[in-house]
Amino acid sequence: MNQDPTVPMKVTSLNLAENWTEENLVRLGTIPDHLLGLIVNLPTSQVRALRESRGIARFTADYNVEHNWTPEDISLLGKMSDPAAATRIGVSHHQIVKERNRLGIPVFWEKFDVHKWLPEHDAMLGVRSDAEVAAILGLSPARVRFRRTTLGIPRQRGSGTVKGGYVAPTQEEIWTPEAMARLGTIADSLLAALLRIHPKDMRDKRESLDIPRFGLPHHMLRKWTKEEIALIGTMPDSQVAKKLGISRTQVEVRRKRMGLPRFIRTKPVREWKPEEDAMLGVLFDAEIAARLGINRLLVQQRRSKLGIPRQFPGQSKNKKKDEDRAWLPEEEAMLGVLFDSQVAHKLGILCHDVSAHRRKLGIPRLYSNKKVLPL
Repeated sequence: MNQDPTVPMKVTSLNLAENWTEENLVRLGTIPDHLLGLIVNLPTSQVRALRESRGIARFTADYNVEHNWTPEDISLLGKMSDPAAATRIGVSHHQIVKERNRLGIPVFWEKFDVHKWLPEHDAMLGVRSDAEVAAILGLSPARVRFRRTTLGIPRQRGSGTVKGGYVAPTQEEIWTPEAMARLGTIADSLLAALLRIHPKDMRDKRESLDIPRFGLPHHMLRKWTKEEIALIGTMPDSQVAKKLGISRTQVEVRRKRMGLPRFIRTKPVREWKPEEDAMLGVLFDAEIAARLGINRLLVQQRRSKLGIPRQFPGQSKNKKKDEDRAWLPEEEAMLGVLFDSQVAHKLGILCHDVSAHRRKLGIPRLYSNKKVLPL
């Protein structure tokens, strides 16, 4: 299709010619978009899209321009919230506050039980925006949002007739063949404004048909087969990308669109044999790991789980502590002559036990195996 994406589509379900008369077109940019939307019975997003497509700047209130206040305008002051009155009258919020204070009219305090909701009021909820419904009924947007969420009405457009003669289109009227053909050819936000639906509904519809979004890089546009989709989530994204010859980012984006979590490799629990447990605390953890072909941390975790202390090779697991051990004279003769680690290795005990017994006898430890000559 060669139509400019910035120009609204000329189709029956999207044709807005009956709303946009010459008088209403002249008002673009002269009053706020939401106020013009109330006049032409169209959403604010539709008015904004048409104004921006024509290159017209948005309306900005000039506080220096004095408004010609009529009795009807003054009667609204204090009877509704200041933003709602500003929308009704077509002036800025600042001008409403200034005129109300000049006349000594107190500010309107809204109570949740003041407004009586009629069936035609509830029919506008979810069809028009909360701000538009608030301006029509003279309420704050928070009050309208509270009513809509209380009734469980989502923020999306449904079917039904609302005040002002506007009839919300059905799903069949929205998703015409030409509207379906525009999916992915323009931005979701712009097409949502033209179809008068929420951008999230537009995105959900496009993704349900597996249509890539507009502006996606060419290397991300790929047709996935059922066999390729079945691989996603069963192995790491990098392995899937290597098998299919694509980038890992493409696999990750596709997996997230499918709502699948990333693949986490789970390691099987190792079953230890009795003869393997018998080596714990007798041999070094690193030596046990080398014999069994596993990581040293697994040996350390297994030994800590069984409560077996770390011991040197040759030491018995039931070796008595230092204070209960009977030291022979030839064993004590090595203290201070050899390093504590060497004595511990020869006797097959812990170096800590050797150091404790040496300190108990008052023997200084050996700093060097070289003899020190007296002065």
